[in-house]
Amino acid sequence: MKSYLQTIKEYAAERNVELQELFRFADIAVSTYHRTIKGETELKYKTAKRIYDSIDEKIKRDKHRERARRMREAEKGR
Repeated sequence: MKSYLQTIKEYAAERNVELQELFRFADIAVSTYHRTIKGETELKYKTAKRIYDSIDEKIKRDKHRERARRMREAEKGR
């Protein structure tokens, strides 16, 4: 069975999102990220779910920001 971390890594890779960025976006401590990556600790289900759910949320936010940026640039060009 896959670990929570492996599942998150695969899902993030499919969506081209960096793992450390997801931890930050989900407001998970950087120390938790490093301990998890080094294999010193396993993610709790609640923490893993927060990170997993943040993947699509981050993508949505980034798309929205990009769209808003393009709209502002289009307004400047008028």
